[in-house]
Amino acid sequence: DAVATTQAMLSAIDKDNADASAAIDAFVTANTPQPSSDSNVVITTNFGAIEIELFPEQAPITVANFLAYIEVDFYDGLIFHRVIDGFMIQGGGFDQNGNKKETFAQIVLEADNGLSNVRGTIAMAWTSVADSATSQFFINYDNNSFLDATPGNDGYAVFGMVVNGMEVVDAIAKVETNSSDSPTEPVIIESVATVSGINDSDGDGVADDLDAFPLDINESIDTDGDGIGNNTDADDDNDGVVDISDAFPLD
Repeated sequence: DAVATTQAMLSAIDKDNADASAAIDAFVTANTPQPSSDSNVVITTNFGAIEIELFPEQAPITVANFLAYIEVDFYDGLIFHRVIDGFMIQGGGFDQNGNKKETFAQIVLEADNGLSNVRGTIAMAWTSVADSATSQFFINYDNNSFLDATPGNDGYAVFGMVVNGMEVVDAIAKVETNSSDSPTEPVIIESVATVSGINDSDGDGVADDLDAFPLDINESIDTDGDGIGNNTDADDDNDGVVDISDAFPLD
């Protein structure tokens, strides 16, 4: 299937292996979805949900790699292990006990793709070697253009942008950390899933985790907190008397 094929391709990638590079390029072209709301992903944390728009045209290998990890629920239960206020939040590699999770093969760096590490972008982390990214990613809290690829600087590959839930990123960036920049209380990645696999009860294009009114496509005031805005709720105050017969429809 697509997941198994992706994993096989990723395991074969080597910047010096022309056949492997050609194979992954062909697979990405055939199987990576074009940018749209359907290709967005939602990172659900214990601080709230963050929706990311992916950019497969600019970073096809990186996006394919990220989606492969999502397909096997790799990120579920991991943490944001490195948080630096005013800079970025990083996660996707360690569990709550500090154990590093085994990953797929390293991928080729796609930093020189025209995308900048501005506030709200997501990029891949790597070690001391440029072509070493695996599962770990970071979300830029601030404009960090010094992380972009320039002559003499390999840079970090941006492959998406936060489109909902930036306030969650901001909240995580403000948590208390120790001398190693690790949060003193765990910031947990509960799940990462594509929007197509996320519940959207009212079909308004906003996942329930991010939707103030998950049962109401017409977002509005919700007096009784039932997820249905007053403009479409037959009983605004949930007192069992429909508004048309209720002398005090908001009481």
